[in-house]
Amino acid sequence: MLHTKGFDTLTDEQKTYVNEIDKSNERMIGLVDSLLDISRIESGRLIVDPKMTSLEDLMLTTINDFDGPIKG
Repeated sequence: MLHTKGFDTLTDEQKTYVNEIDKSNERMIGLVDSLLDISRIESGRLIVDPKMTSLEDLMLTTINDFDGPIKG
C-alpha cells in the first residue's frame, strides 16, 4: 500500500524504511516457502531435484542482504 498510495509524499528517510520493510517481507516470504517445502519433502509430497549451486554466489547474496543492517 505504501508503494502505491502516497509514496511520493514520504521523505527520503521514510522511503528508505519502506524499501527495507519490503525487502525484509520478501525474505520472510522466502523463508516460509522454504519451510513449507521442507514439510512437503518430509511428507513425500515433493520430489527433490538437486542442482549445482555456486557457493560463492550464495555467500555474496547473503552478505549483500545483511550488509545494510550491519553497517546501519
